[in-house]
Amino acid sequence: MAEQEERGFLLLAMQLIDPDLRKIIVLRDFEDRSYAEVAGFLGIGEEAARSRHRRALEELRDQISRLKAGQLRDLELELGGEKW
Repeated sequence: MAEQEERGFLLLAMQLIDPDLRKIIVLRDFEDRSYAEVAGFLGIGEEAARSRHRRALEELRDQISRLKAGQLRDLELELGGEKW
């Protein structure tokens, strides 16, 4: 699969996950912050930051898998019926 298509799946999947989980992915994976920094920024413990990061990555992987599987009808419903 082309890199541009993969990037598109990632960007769309990021929009579909919970905003709080998205924050953790952005801080940890895009801004390369430590778990201590993420925890401080979000006002949670370091172990909670680790746990939420794992959950966020699982949710992101699930959304990407759904997109790749072509389950667009369900996603349209999640987006309030919007077509893309």
